[in-house]
Amino acid sequence: MMPNSARAAVSAGAIVLLLAIGCSRSPTQPEVGTCGVGPITVPRPAPAACAPAAPMCPLPRPTGATTLVAMVACDFETGTPPCATPVSICPVLTPAGIDVPFRVSDSDSICSSSITVHLQPTASGGIDIDWRAQERISTPQIQCSSAGAEILGHGSVDGPCCSATIEVTLPTTRRTFRATVQTDWQNSSVAQSAVP
Repeated sequence: MMPNSARAAVSAGAIVLLLAIGCSRSPTQPEVGTCGVGPITVPRPAPAACAPAAPMCPLPRPTGATTLVAMVACDFETGTPPCATPVSICPVLTPAGIDVPFRVSDSDSICSSSITVHLQPTASGGIDIDWRAQERISTPQIQCSSAGAEILGHGSVDGPCCSATIEVTLPTTRRTFRATVQTDWQNSSVAQSAVP
């Protein structure tokens, strides 16, 4: 049974949300249970203009700590085994959050669908996950055009040292996008020491 705070509200019947609070060291195969995952993996080299990150999980998060995040994601043909590829994002989340854009298509397509995942830190050390997806297909008249309504969804990571997985099904193109988001934390002084 998932905690009450692990919630999902989605519009459009085409979305399947798999929200699992993870308790293993792997952000790609979360287990349901109490949170307590180990530290996130910090991308090397870190993206440009990224403050240093010093992951502290599984230690308890103190008040005023900065939220860190790691993400793995990929798209695959619906009905086939999923995959997971690390996403190179800055692990230090600002209060405004971050938009992470993705292009989704099969290898034969010249037209890509788009998915934008917004990661917003919460006061509890978790993350709100909002996404919007727009399928695009090629037609004889137009090389690349929107197919169907925009797909919107919401999920969340319960708190620090936890993970959650979202899955977005694109029915027209028969592709599935899956992303797992893992939280961590660091002392606020680490991020502030990087500011000149």
